[in-house]
Amino acid sequence: FNFSLLAQMCHQEFKKRFSRQTVRRWAIREKLFIPEIHSTAKALRRFDVGSIGELFQHDSSPHLWVPSTLRTDVLVLTIDDHSRKIVGARLVPRDTSFHHLCVVRQTLETYGRPIAYYTDNHMIFQPSTDLHAQFSRALEALDIDARLAGKGQPQAKGKVEKRFDYLQRRIPYLCERYHIKNLTAANKILDQEVAYFNDCHVHAETKETPNQRWKRALQEGRCHLRDLPATVQLDLIFGLHETRSLKKDGSFVFGGTRFEIPRGPRYGDVTVVLHPPFGRRTHTQLSVLWKNQCLRQWIRPAGSLTWRLL
Repeated sequence: FNFSLLAQMCHQEFKKRFSRQTVRRWAIREKLFIPEIHSTAKALRRFDVGSIGELFQHDSSPHLWVPSTLRTDVLVLTIDDHSRKIVGARLVPRDTSFHHLCVVRQTLETYGRPIAYYTDNHMIFQPSTDLHAQFSRALEALDIDARLAGKGQPQAKGKVEKRFDYLQRRIPYLCERYHIKNLTAANKILDQEVAYFNDCHVHAETKETPNQRWKRALQEGRCHLRDLPATVQLDLIFGLHETRSLKKDGSFVFGGTRFEIPRGPRYGDVTVVLHPPFGRRTHTQLSVLWKNQCLRQWIRPAGSLTWRLL
């Protein structure tokens, strides 16, 4: 039994609040549930910043989110450390740099830029490896600090881990109940649960819902969120960047295909920016940068193997 979820569903269905303990006591009284006795350790108090936008915690969780698929999908999640508000959430098929970048972009377009993102030491977040430096590169381009948790310190990310536990006890059950069979429908369930959590979940320590704590911080001037610069091209920042060398005729090879840049530079390196399909965008897009200037762009429609100029 997930008594928190059952209490939540009673609130949604009957507009009447029940505590999880009320539902639990009812289940015990009706002999539907026999409690087990477990020893509990003393709760660990974690650090807490004083303003919204000062620190976003970000992580991903592989899990059987949609049970009917019999497949492990990934939830990418971002929370504001001060308010505990979930500011970014998306169920994706794989744990890749691009999927993390998509969630980061959606979060920043909705709320603005925080001072820092706080992650674990997964290779995707490591700035020292060229192959997996996409995440830290995008944050640096937008003047956002990328902070890594210390190795062997899982408690440092306790807030986001608790949100994973909260959602793991709800999303799979609701997907089964409503016969969800794909991530598109599952993300609608996720959006509803995130909205309910932000609006209605009273935190045991703060005694406020995430939205109440967020609003109070705004009213008291405790906000470090910044607008996105008007001059930046987000499509270029949140693509996958790779370096390619130009040949004498101004061409380069990417993914086994030869691309030409007429009247462009000769020799030297260019940056190729790849945008795989995601969300409503079904095509793949390729852009070429030289000295931060976009020289040319191509697109490849869904199901096609041929690139054409944009």
